Amino acid sequence: MKQSEILLINDVIAKHTSTGGKVELIQEDWDFLQLHVALYFNSEVSGVPLTMIPKKQTRGIVQRLKGKQGRFRGNLSGKRVDFSARTVISPDPNLLIHQVGVPERVAKILTYPERVHPRNIEKMKQLVQNGTEKHPGANYVQQKGSAFKKYLAYGNRDKIAHDLRCGDIVERHLVDGDIVLFNRQPSLHKLSIMCHQAKVQPQRTFRFNECACTPYNADFDGDEMNLHLPQTEEARAEAWILMGNKSNLVTPKNGELLIAATQDFITGGYVLTQKDEFLTKERAMQLATCLIAGPDANMTVELPPPAILKPRVLWTGKQIFSLIMKPHRKSSTLINLETKGKNYTTNLDLCCKDSYVVIRNSEIMCGVMDKSTMGSGTKKCIFYVLLQEVYKASDCYLLIKLDIDRIRVLGLEIDAETIRFAKFKSRGASNEICRTTKSHLEAFLEVVEKKYSRAVTEPGTAVGALAAQSIGEPGTQMTLKTFHFAGVASMNITQGVPRIVEIINASKTISTPIITAELENNTNMEFARKVKGRIEKTTLGEVCKLKFNINFFLVRFDFDAGFSFGVGDVTPSRILLGEKQKLLDNGYSKCSDYISKMKSGTLQCQPGCTLEETLEAVMLRELSSIRELAAKACFNELHRTNSALIMAQSGSKGSNINISQMIACVGQQAINGKRVPNGYEDRSLPHFEKFSKIPAARGFVQNSFFSGLTPTEFFFHTMAGREGLVDTAVKTAETGYLQRRLVKCLEDLVVHYDGTVRNAIGEVVEFTYGGDGLDPVFMEVQCKPVDLERQFMHIRAIDGHRDEEALEGDEILPTVTDILKLEKYINSRQDFKQDCL
Repeated sequence: MKQSEILLINDVIAKHTSTGGKVELIQEDWDFLQLHVALYFNSEVSGVPLTMIPKKQTRGIVQRLKGKQGRFRGNLSGKRVDFSARTVISPDPNLLIHQVGVPERVAKILTYPERVHPRNIEKMKQLVQNGTEKHPGANYVQQKGSAFKKYLAYGNRDKIAHDLRCGDIVERHLVDGDIVLFNRQPSLHKLSIMCHQAKVQPQRTFRFNECACTPYNADFDGDEMNLHLPQTEEARAEAWILMGNKSNLVTPKNGELLIAATQDFITGGYVLTQKDEFLTKERAMQLATCLIAGPDANMTVELPPPAILKPRVLWTGKQIFSLIMKPHRKSSTLINLETKGKNYTTNLDLCCKDSYVVIRNSEIMCGVMDKSTMGSGTKKCIFYVLLQEVYKASDCYLLIKLDIDRIRVLGLEIDAETIRFAKFKSRGASNEICRTTKSHLEAFLEVVEKKYSRAVTEPGTAVGALAAQSIGEPGTQMTLKTFHFAGVASMNITQGVPRIVEIINASKTISTPIITAELENNTNMEFARKVKGRIEKTTLGEVCKLKFNINFFLVRFDFDAGFSFGVGDVTPSRILLGEKQKLLDNGYSKCSDYISKMKSGTLQCQPGCTLEETLEAVMLRELSSIRELAAKACFNELHRTNSALIMAQSGSKGSNINISQMIACVGQQAINGKRVPNGYEDRSLPHFEKFSKIPAARGFVQNSFFSGLTPTEFFFHTMAGREGLVDTAVKTAETGYLQRRLVKCLEDLVVHYDGTVRNAIGEVVEFTYGGDGLDPVFMEVQCKPVDLERQFMHIRAIDGHRDEEALEGDEILPTVTDILKLEKYINSRQDFKQDCL
């Protein structure tokens, strides 16, 4: 259209020139031609006079090429495809982690072209006879040598089935076990699209196990996901091997598991492993039988000897939980772990909260299972430890049986030997783990050397894209942290990619420049200096401990025992209300004292602050401490069986702040990290006096969500909430665009065969990837591919070598030195030898 207009104006100019038209007229035509040529290339060009703007807007060449809908991103890099489906997602704990539930009506539309051969011809004939409406059926048949497809909704299907020959192609419905790709947008990292096996179900939504949510960053509040059906055997094989979620349990960022126990599963494990949890023979056997189902229907399950014999036979919850890891004495699953739990205090295994976990040969000796030992965000976890032993046992990448068949917690059974991975065979267990023999050292060094060797980054790894994804993927979620704490001032801090933007751009106006953390012992200056020094020495790697997720699971236990949450769990006692009132009276009196000191000019200014700024700082600190002290009083009053407390302490859901806001006090509302500012002519709301600085007038909410907020408190709360919503919307766009630019900038950085990191034109960016050439995926502890202490403990626990003489303490180092001089260790990495010594 635009080209025809340009040609028409050219004809007009030629006509006016040949007929001797006025110069002004020709100049006007020339300007009009110039405008249309400019609009042809860029229809959004600026500076167009109002009188010359065309009535009909057209898309220029620039608009056709650039942007998300342009030729490159909309039609080349990404495009609309066939054999895909999209619908809402729902949780289904009965599905294995590698399965996805597909609605039957979707399965009738998505088809796979299967070639007929002697082994499947009878099955194909049956599918053809079923037709398009009956599942499993088929939609089309294409005869060998013909390009024509017969639609099976019409015609004589029996005749078509009878005429079916080897070499024909039947486009059959999607069936159980088909390989599909499952994707949730935005696809911020490579684990946002993974491969699953389909399981056709009668409902209308896609369903998958909740434990597989973390890689997709999915929840079930209305999220939608995409499903794609590969159309060739090559594509199916490649998807299953490279993209299968059982092959992508760990994040490329730092090697932490992304698929682990979550929410109800963690709650069940926490309650089951409490010190005072005992089960009768009937309940213990009922839970044990949950392991016998599916592929493990013939598995032997041996109940351990009961912990209590009189007056009634009873088993502890820890014994029954251990059955999940080790269902019988001959089980090859051996886990050895010693770590602090989420609520650890002091004295190791004598911790008063039983939060020091010791596992020997898959038996829990002490400790309560919680998020730190079952969930995401740590490598001191039973699933991660198990995964590392699988590597050692099979020397294959992720040769695991993570099929937690029909997991159930809170009413969801666990079938399968919940963690029976690998072919790791024990050489006989022993409780004598304090003895160290030469055989122990030899086995230990062999394992460590293998782990160092496998940790070397493979040539061809796209380290640039992985780095960009690792920075950007958690960024969006990290910016939303304040949203979940009801605008509490002390929790407001810029995080994630927005903070990176401020650092990279050397921003002059930092959103939250200072973090104030109160020390419990705030009178000891020497202690404060030590804490300050430790904070300054903390490296980025120590701060970035994140994610990991799924695998085995718990039990019908919560279903039998019952776990519910009601208003009774957040009802404050009279004692608590009295304590809270004392705290409020004391805090308010201090605030009044500060205000009077400021008015009289006796308030001591803080360094670099005016009198007004000093008052705001001390009042904010005082009001924040009221909420924190009220929270402590609240937790002292709550019974340990309180449902909200159980969820917070186990790490399955919520936090101490959430509970204290529900029961005790919501706290100071913050806008831009400060108290609510004055508006409405020198006051925050018309309900207060001008220039009032009392807590109630500047956004302090003394009520809890249980008692209910006053109208002014509610208004302040909505102000803080709205800030959270706006920040969420704005920062999501910023972080998304920043991550896209990062990815496009770094996407060509690849590790080459000489170990260097180079870009697309061969320029060296780094001589050795990361300085050591090791892949972050394999780092068991920070910067090292082996947790030496845990590995040595594991070697000693699985085999005591009782027939061998133990080494003395001063004999161990010379023995290790002699072993490392053997021929098989001559070419080993130097960092391996140094770490072992």
